[in-house]
Amino acid sequence: MDLNKYIEHTLLKPTASEKDIETLISDAIKYDFLGVCVNPNYVSLAKKLTKGTEVKVVTVVNFPLANNLIETVLSQTELALI
Repeated sequence: MDLNKYIEHTLLKPTASEKDIETLISDAIKYDFLGVCVNPNYVSLAKKLTKGTEVKVVTVVNFPLANNLIETVLSQTELALI
């Protein structure tokens, strides 16, 4: 069983830099992980860097406290999909 195909490599620190995200994605590609989970502001970069690979891009909304209004959550979701 290939456990690596069940791993979602995650970096959600608010202090994560673009370089940190690039390293995260490089590792995910190298080890053939299922996906990477990044904050919404890095979704575009993650999609670009994973293009042509099987690594999926995952993000979060309403994170970490889950106390936003539904309108805010919907807006965050729409923006993350761009």
